Amino acid sequence: MARHRLVKELAAAALACLALTGAKPKEKVADLVYTHPDFARFGVRDIAMLPVVSFDRNQQAQLTVERFWGQMFGKNGYRWVSATFSRERLRAAGDSVQKAYEDQVRRNARVDSTFAPALARTLRARGVLTVRVDSYEKVEIEPTQSGRASTTIWLKAALVDSTGTLLWSISGNERLEGQQYDPSTVMGINPADPSNRPITGAAVAAPSYEEVLTKLLGRWATLFPPVPRDSTSG
Repeated sequence: MARHRLVKELAAAALACLALTGAKPKEKVADLVYTHPDFARFGVRDIAMLPVVSFDRNQQAQLTVERFWGQMFGKNGYRWVSATFSRERLRAAGDSVQKAYEDQVRRNARVDSTFAPALARTLRARGVLTVRVDSYEKVEIEPTQSGRASTTIWLKAALVDSTGTLLWSISGNERLEGQQYDPSTVMGINPADPSNRPITGAAVAAPSYEEVLTKLLGRWATLFPPVPRDSTSG
């Protein structure tokens, strides 16, 4: 009886641990979305997308996210100022301004009232959008391993108006897996290999970053507020 009770207690503790850590390996994490209750009142129709920022300064990741954001959000009725144009303006302002901007986005995923007014004036937009890449990684499967390769992207985005008021924000992730791979499928022996190691089927590659971004940002585009019909703010 004592042993049975101990097993039950350990099982309960394990379940509690899973609950605390969010712990299901393939559990889908819901997007966290905030929309200002008076969004339409701000009359934002022009949005400047600022350069994407990542913690590890992965330039390829930043540029890819910018490109796919433009593709997914470019037809939602807003007038968008491209991240490329915004980057040029930030560079023209000097290294110290660009560094201060990147530090602020890495810290808060948005710009505040110290940055927003000048950015909005310079870029001629009533809204300023920032995107931060929190994770951008692939997990590949080695030829001697079994399992599924995967690609995961975590992003956080925020839209503020020209005063720095938060109008919309979203954070979430997308994870795609490749096909199941089993190295036990032996295709023969490599005669050039002195160790006579078996040749196995090629491990299935992880999905591309583009596939993951298409799914993630395609979903986010449907969660973006519609263009306000009229503006009542000055």
